Amino acid sequence: MTQFLPPNLLALFAPRDPIPYLPPLEKLPHEKHHNQPYCGIAPYIREFEDPRDAPPPTRAETREERMERKVCHVCLMAPYLPFASSLFPDIRARLCVFSGLPFFSQRREKIERRQQEVETELKMWDPHNDPNAQGDAFKTLFVARVNYDTTESKLRREFEVYGPIKRIHMVYSKRSGKPRGYAFIEYEHERDMHSTTQLACS
Repeated sequence: MTQFLPPNLLALFAPRDPIPYLPPLEKLPHEKHHNQPYCGIAPYIREFEDPRDAPPPTRAETREERMERKVCHVCLMAPYLPFASSLFPDIRARLCVFSGLPFFSQRREKIERRQQEVETELKMWDPHNDPNAQGDAFKTLFVARVNYDTTESKLRREFEVYGPIKRIHMVYSKRSGKPRGYAFIEYEHERDMHSTTQLACS
């Protein structure tokens, strides 16, 4: 069958030339003669460095110190503190002594300032007298992951099958005016709200 193949295809099945033999350049490992026998590291211990001459170990910078160095980027002496407060009016500067110099820790101050704001807001928070809090919480259903193109009428049409709806409040962004993707639906009766959660989830 191969005799009918063209010469260019027959050349693909032709055997290659044998690999020429070349003698090794040096003796094999088992043929070598070692002048010195194998030994341990005892003769080389005297070449080691004396521990007394070794330099003292260097202390690496820890993660906390590195964060502190990045955060504490302003270094001012005590007479210039009023000038620093004028440069950073939104930061109530807090001094932390580091290497004998005062540093302004913006990150720590931001965390402390936020904690104080939260504590102040919790003291002033009165849900019963909040003008934005309307309706009965036990009759209100929270709907999340609402499509941004969904309108209030569509929500009413979808959820009104479970009972009469008193009010629908869709949350919008105060800056852009676009919907935030969630809404509050208040029913006339509490049983309708519970039936909505049971039937919708089932």
